[in-house]
Amino acid sequence: MDDHGRQQTVGFKMAGDPVGLEAIGRGIYDCDTVALEDSRVCAIRYFHFEQLARDIPTLQQHVQRLMGQEIAGTLGMTHLLRGMDAEDRVATFLLNLSGRFTARDSSGIRFRLPMSRRDIASLLGLTLETVSRVFSHFGNLQIIATRNKDIEIKSLTRLRQLIGNRNSRRHSLRRAATGPNGNRPASLAPHLATVSDPILTIATDC
Repeated sequence: MDDHGRQQTVGFKMAGDPVGLEAIGRGIYDCDTVALEDSRVCAIRYFHFEQLARDIPTLQQHVQRLMGQEIAGTLGMTHLLRGMDAEDRVATFLLNLSGRFTARDSSGIRFRLPMSRRDIASLLGLTLETVSRVFSHFGNLQIIATRNKDIEIKSLTRLRQLIGNRNSRRHSLRRAATGPNGNRPASLAPHLATVSDPILTIATDC
């Protein structure tokens, strides 16, 4: 929740994901964690973890990998919100979930979305109406099929191509906007330099 009392979704946790790593450095949790369905959580005090890590070096290495993945996720979200339109954001969100389910030996094309469309909209920086419209559009294109909170990705290839084609068009526009030496005209710079830097951590589903 921000200083104005507005809730902002900054991510969705899945089984096996860590929660609260941001508190290791400052001792402060930047986010609240909300269970979207019945969940089980294994909690351990960092003091006890440090003791275990001294005895089990591989445990320390594992957590370091998890922290690296959290950083990569933050950078990915920054890129997502900075340069993509609504359809790209939703497509990237679905592909990300597909990959995470696949990594857990679950189906990457048929899965349940425990979060609401409003939660998704909050994460992606879109309105509820826009997210609903994009889901319907993808359904009309036979890229996905939805039934309540169940979703089937009918074509991962087309979903990836959708993003790839748009990225190619944006790259062409960026090249057209540069001068002969590859420099952007000063008058265009403010319109091409928007940045978003959200904080990562979130709801858990363990």
